[in-house]
Amino acid sequence: MSNETIIGIGTARGGTQSLAHWLSAQGLAVGHEETWSLDWRREVREERYGRNKRRLQDWDGDVACWLTQAAGDLLSDLPEAKCVAMLRPQEDVVESLVETMPPHRIREGRMFSGLPFPNYKEGSTEEAWAKYWEDYCVKTGRLKEFYPSRVLKVPLYELEEEDTQREIADFLEIEDPQILDQCHKGKRQNR
Repeated sequence: MSNETIIGIGTARGGTQSLAHWLSAQGLAVGHEETWSLDWRREVREERYGRNKRRLQDWDGDVACWLTQAAGDLLSDLPEAKCVAMLRPQEDVVESLVETMPPHRIREGRMFSGLPFPNYKEGSTEEAWAKYWEDYCVKTGRLKEFYPSRVLKVPLYELEEEDTQREIADFLEIEDPQILDQCHKGKRQNR
């Protein structure tokens, strides 16, 4: 089994639950959104960061959109940690967020800051969610640049493929992985 602390990240509605499902099927103690929610703003996030770090070390890891904001710090502070970054197409993320995000997260048609989400004041709700997705991609690109051997990007719709599951298992040093026929039950589009 894996000896690393596993940090799973993605946008909201971006495949984190599917990744957590697959990791749990491997017999790992990996939760989905089990760590305390972390704010997008660094000055607010820092007060909860230490608790998240300690909690992650008690388990094999956690998968949550808000860990995106702390992933760089966690990889720096936990030399054994590895990060799996889920990637779902922008259009699918935006559509899903517009359909599912509670109304209290939106004011005057725009997304406002609420813990793991940034505050985008310009544009429509759809434009705000698209910007959020773009910012996520920039952050994961930087993580991969700084920690090339410790960050693996996984397209959500490839998670059900055996080769992708074996790639994740090799990356996390999981022996004899349990290959799942279905990890993601959402809308599948061939892209």
